[in-house]
Amino acid sequence: MRTLQARQQTVGRYQGGSSRVEDALSWFSRTQKCVTLSTTEAEYVALGDEVKEILLLRQIWRFMLPQVDMPCIPVFEDNQGAIQLAQNPISKSISKHIDERHHFLRELVERKEISVIHVPSPY
Repeated sequence: MRTLQARQQTVGRYQGGSSRVEDALSWFSRTQKCVTLSTTEAEYVALGDEVKEILLLRQIWRFMLPQVDMPCIPVFEDNQGAIQLAQNPISKSISKHIDERHHFLRELVERKEISVIHVPSPY
């Protein structure tokens, strides 16, 4: 029987202005705090973690530059299923087992605070 830790996904994320390591704003690699049932769900949970950090950076930006308008933030994701979960709140049968706290992404997409954009992956 596998332990809880063995069933948790390891995720890594990079946030920056380009694909160059020198332009990184932040990055992380860690084990997810919850057990997920699929790659799509693991990517969706990781996307939520990434967006939380982006929102923190946005709050700092608003504090430093209150007069500047805040654009919709593009968030890049390579998993089509995770993108569909974030953009389509009607997929209840597929996502009913996912904890409600992860679905804040849908609200952010709906309010046009973020847009989730597909980027092809070689994997």
